[in-house]
Amino acid sequence: HPLLRGERVARRSLWLSGDGARSPLHYDLPMVLLCQLHGRKRVTLYSPRYHDLMRPQCSTWPALTAQERIAGDALLMPSGWWHEVESVGDARDRLCASV
Repeated sequence: HPLLRGERVARRSLWLSGDGARSPLHYDLPMVLLCQLHGRKRVTLYSPRYHDLMRPQCSTWPALTAQERIAGDALLMPSGWWHEVESVGDARDRLCASV
């Protein structure tokens, strides 16, 4: 894919969380490919054009998109895009897992 051309895997992570866990507003410098394995995640993305104005815990900027990812979904977040994530556990075990 053209967006991935020349990109290298900088690190690999496994995120395990319970229902309601939150990742506060932040951005990553390497692009992130989030693959949802179990449960759901609500991901809110903010345009990087607000970069110089954004601060953690800021809620005054309009979200570009808010998406809910379910098991089997993937989301590519380009480098520098602000985002916040909330885990929504599976109805049976309240667990959320993604890589």
